[in-house]
Amino acid sequence: MVVENYGNWKTLSIATKSAYVSGLWDGYIGFFGNDLFEKYGASCVEGRITRVSDLVEVVDSLYKQEQNRSFSPAYLLKEKGLQYICNN
Repeated sequence: MVVENYGNWKTLSIATKSAYVSGLWDGYIGFFGNDLFEKYGASCVEGRITRVSDLVEVVDSLYKQEQNRSFSPAYLLKEKGLQYICNN
């Protein structure tokens, strides 16, 4: 499944959003784990987020900002979500 922007995201059920971000998160840790560790530190990459619902909430909260609605959830989670998560 490809979710290109907020218009697609808002039509998804909670279960679908959860499955989608879970796959994204697993991929990011698997492919970018070392880079994420260097950029954000161990506290962010190792255990800071423990629930998929937290990741869905981050994407939902970023989409509340109009300027983020053209971005995909994948982009938001990687480029803005991690910063949001690790700095809060």
